[in-house]
Amino acid sequence: MSRRQLINLISVLIIVIFANLFAARYYYKLDLTENKIYSISNATKKTLQTLKYPLHIKVIMSEDIPSPYNSKVRFFLDILEEYKAFQTDKIKLEIIQGAPIEIEKVANLYGIPPVQVNAIESDSLQIKKIYMGAVIIYGDKTETIPVIANVNIPEYELTSLIKQMNTDKKKAIAIIDAGKSATNINTLRTIAQSLSKNYEIENVKIEKGKLIDKKFDAALLISPIEKLKPFEQYAIQEFLFSGKNLILALDKVDGDIQSGYAFKKDLGIEKFLEKNGIKLTDKLIYDANATLINISRNVGGFYITTAVKYPFFPEIINFDREDLFTKGVTSVNMIYPTLVEIDNKSALKIKPFMFTSEFTGIETEPYNVALDKEYNKSDFNKQKLPVGFYIEGKFKTDFTKPLEEYKDTFKKEGNGKLILFADGEMFKDDYITSGDNLKLINNIIDYLMADNELLELRGKTVKYHPIKLKNPESAIYLKYFILLFPPVLVVIIGIIIIKLSRRRVRL
Repeated sequence: MSRRQLINLISVLIIVIFANLFAARYYYKLDLTENKIYSISNATKKTLQTLKYPLHIKVIMSEDIPSPYNSKVRFFLDILEEYKAFQTDKIKLEIIQGAPIEIEKVANLYGIPPVQVNAIESDSLQIKKIYMGAVIIYGDKTETIPVIANVNIPEYELTSLIKQMNTDKKKAIAIIDAGKSATNINTLRTIAQSLSKNYEIENVKIEKGKLIDKKFDAALLISPIEKLKPFEQYAIQEFLFSGKNLILALDKVDGDIQSGYAFKKDLGIEKFLEKNGIKLTDKLIYDANATLINISRNVGGFYITTAVKYPFFPEIINFDREDLFTKGVTSVNMIYPTLVEIDNKSALKIKPFMFTSEFTGIETEPYNVALDKEYNKSDFNKQKLPVGFYIEGKFKTDFTKPLEEYKDTFKKEGNGKLILFADGEMFKDDYITSGDNLKLINNIIDYLMADNELLELRGKTVKYHPIKLKNPESAIYLKYFILLFPPVLVVIIGIIIIKLSRRRVRL
């Protein structure tokens, strides 16, 4: 090797070393995805900038994690690298891998459970026990993510945990148990568990003569079974009049798929709503754009399950996208929603944010909600009926005089914020995971609590934009075009290159 070549080699090595050092110190990458899912958002950066102590993140994972879990773990680690690159001095990232026995000891220490997965090894299907969890240590607080593969939005999960650990006191939310409600905190486990990550959740049974504690920033009343007692009605109104946030999800009509019957209910809160320009009617809404439900039929001694659309379970896909809390919400499934009529002369700001499709109908008494009910095109003569409302302003009470036990606290009116849904079943454990129901209620709570950072993060999901074609034949032609065009294009380019190279040889 000549002296010149040696100098060139050393120069290249020096450039490579300094380029790596520079890249490690100044981390940057270009994210071209629509929602920037591979980059941390400003909300996360703002949270990381408020860290008071060093943050230690340990990822405990087995080696050779099989597909598709390995890609999810890789995505999680990429997001962690973004966190570390933004706050190099405050965040320490440690990836713990090793022999199965060593990993098991560390996992047991931090409460990371093993996961059994299927893996193809040596041309055979085998069951493997693997670990893929994470531990976040901040000061004297420790939080765990037991299974990374179960995390759908890593940035939301990580940032919400960090916010929680970096906050001395959480805001409080009351789940009201009133009207002999069967939907107290024990039967709204999914909502309670989801909200408890960022807020203090408490079940509140309204007692006669007592009010809802003002330590709560918001209260939820979901699907009361019977008519609210006067003292329950008053306590709920007084809470709203105190400038607080109230969410009402009410079932004015209950239906039964099996019998095909439905019946209306007196909830006790109708007069208060009507006093404020909101009429909760007993008219059932049905929609051609409906949720699929499974039906089992006996055919020749065999039970066959088929999925059919049930119009009384509308799938809501029309939202007012100007509202922050509808961000990232694609569809919401409702269960026997009813029509809500709004008085345009109301002094309140009443803004609908959820609507049925362009093919909607109304069912009045006597109700027929049978699965085999037949519909004509003329039955779907309504369009875009509102089923979710944001209401703000000065509310008025429907009480003409104070109740005996509330004389000292009687309020005729007061400012507050109310979210009203024409359905309560949609938030029960049986239906909350259907569509984006859970995401919607989380978004609304974050909005009411003015926690727009979490609201922004929850909307960071991969968006799919399928091609919509009205003509089925066009879809077939497009399918074959997509399959055949790339290889044909490669062949054409290859032929052109070969011909050009031959011409050059001749010349």
